[in-house]
Amino acid sequence: MTIDNWEAAVARRAEELGPGAGFRPVRLDVEPPDIDLLVDTFRDTSLPKVHKIPGLAGISLLIDRDRGRAIPSQHQVGTGMRKGSGSTESDPF
Repeated sequence: MTIDNWEAAVARRAEELGPGAGFRPVRLDVEPPDIDLLVDTFRDTSLPKVHKIPGLAGISLLIDRDRGRAIPSQHQVGTGMRKGSGSTESDPF
C-alpha cells in the first residue's frame, strides 16, 4: 500500500449534489518546477471560464509538487454527465 499526499491548490466547493451528479478527474504529469505555473494558470485563466459551464457544481485542482502530478476535477449536476463515457453532452473542453 502506498500513501500519496496531495495539496488542494485550487478549489471551488461543490454545491449540494444529488442523483445524476458526476465527478470527472483527469491526471496530468508536469515538470515539478512548472507546477506553480500550472496552478496560477488554472486559477487565473481556467477557473473563471469553467464557472460558465451549465450544471457545474464545483471544481478543484489537486497537486503533488514533488512528483509533478496534478488532478483537475469537475463536479457536475443534472443530465450533462454521460455514464461511463468521461464526457458531457455539450463538453466545452
